[in-house]
Amino acid sequence: MLAVSYMFFYTEHIEGHRKNFCTPEDPTSARMGENFYAYLWRSSIGIVRFLIDTECKTLERNNKKFFQIDNPTLWYILLPLLLMATLVLALGSLFLPYFIGQSVVAYIALEFISYIEHYGLVRQNIAGEGMNGLSRNILGMLISI
Repeated sequence: MLAVSYMFFYTEHIEGHRKNFCTPEDPTSARMGENFYAYLWRSSIGIVRFLIDTECKTLERNNKKFFQIDNPTLWYILLPLLLMATLVLALGSLFLPYFIGQSVVAYIALEFISYIEHYGLVRQNIAGEGMNGLSRNILGMLISI
């Protein structure tokens, strides 16, 4: 995901989407009747909110600051910038729009795939049973995918 500047996908997908998929808390599940453009904005903003919230809680829980070498979110920001800078130094500044363009196209393509895969799917909380449709076996199988 480094090559398309989408490294935060790991955090959001594993800690957010897999836990909350197809619930109102999941910004990456498309709602019934929602067009792709509305979904793209809602999903993108929701992912950023989730990442900020998750990282703040993690840093607070571990009594750490954001600018520490062992902060993965910091690396998710810095590594694509370092890759971009390295490629610009090696290939020239004319390369920069192409790198940014391919990152944007890849992000939109991945979000479109997510839109299609999750369009209109809904899970409901059943009192005393948790989320419907999820057994431990199914959840384990989905996480291993």
